[in-house]
Amino acid sequence: MSIHVIMHVVNETPFEADMEKAPDPAAPFVTVTNPLTRERRPTEWATKGAQIYFFSWARISFIEVLSDSSQDPIVTPYPPRQQAQ
Repeated sequence: MSIHVIMHVVNETPFEADMEKAPDPAAPFVTVTNPLTRERRPTEWATKGAQIYFFSWARISFIEVLSDSSQDPIVTPYPPRQQAQ
């Protein structure tokens, strides 16, 4: 089941998208599918026919996870916490 989010990218209009799983803070990018404007229209920058989009963490201001009562809560601290030894 996908996670529906609102992505806030630096100097861009926020947009809605889907993620297959919570983003990995250690990965260099975030992967999304089905980007749409908040009015549910196709985004201007998405190429017709493209299916998967990668965004660098450096370009992301923050990500809003839209709640779905059928999903477990998602909490992923960023940056990842180091384990005490």
